Amino acid sequence: AHWETKKLQWLLREPLKNGISPATSESATVPTFSIAAVRSGVVNIRPHLKLADGEPSALTSFLVKPRDIMVMRGSGSIDYVGTCGLIVDEPPAGCIYPDILIRIRLNRMMVEEFFVALLNCPRVRPQLVTAARTAAGIWKVSGASLSGIRLPVPPRTEQGRILDSLATGL
Repeated sequence: AHWETKKLQWLLREPLKNGISPATSESATVPTFSIAAVRSGVVNIRPHLKLADGEPSALTSFLVKPRDIMVMRGSGSIDYVGTCGLIVDEPPAGCIYPDILIRIRLNRMMVEEFFVALLNCPRVRPQLVTAARTAAGIWKVSGASLSGIRLPVPPRTEQGRILDSLATGL
């Protein structure tokens, strides 16, 4: 009864941002990763690392850091659109994220792990499926649609207790 319901846009520290996918070449030096890095609520960059071309100074707005949330904005399967993961490990220096992902940086209203569990849960999926559109067999959700998703926002202390319960399987 004391939980709030808010649109995602009110939980953000900064606007949602799509990634970038510069071309790759033999001389590429900018670290990036494939979308396969986003699995089971975690973004595991190092096993999926690749190198892209680009001037690092022009790519600073696409840098990733620990606690960033990466949302799959497109997939051939509706089941993967809108799923997300949290970057928990320190990414390689200068690492950027691909254009098929949307970066989320939350404000203090929500714990990142709680947000990831919430966005990946079956109760929120219908909103993501409704927001997704298909073109040429690829399902996509836009940042604008994602911003309008309504989420329950319990107090941070309760978010922590819920995460503890999820971790112990209760």
